[in-house]
Amino acid sequence: MDLGDFSDRLAASLAWKLRTHAANFAAYSMRAFDLGLFPWHGYIEPSFLTTADTCAERQVGDWKLYNFTQTNGWPEVVALGTWMRSFYERDRIANAELLFGVGARVLNCQDVQRALGMFNLTPSFYVSVFNPDNARSKNYCSV
Repeated sequence: MDLGDFSDRLAASLAWKLRTHAANFAAYSMRAFDLGLFPWHGYIEPSFLTTADTCAERQVGDWKLYNFTQTNGWPEVVALGTWMRSFYERDRIANAELLFGVGARVLNCQDVQRALGMFNLTPSFYVSVFNPDNARSKNYCSV
């Protein structure tokens, strides 16, 4: 696998996962969607910030729909997480930056954007990928 394969497979899997959860989350108004990438652990964690959430926007772990795949699992990304971790280990600084950039491209791709459109989104809805180890990280989706 290379970065292109990783990106394509993550986009397809995320779009599918979003479509399967749209009906379950119909009661929520979504303010944001964050794709948490933790290459040092091999974790991929999708999360929604709802209008009912009262925590700070950057406190993704406190969001009501934080890592919403955790309950039912997301076995389709296990191999992606394993590959992401091994890729990261080759050059931690450079490859982390590349992975966060890929995450941003995935969130902005047509299939994922279409799937996100199935949710009740606020007018100010946004997507984000941050470096979770850097409290001052830029949003890679806004670059």
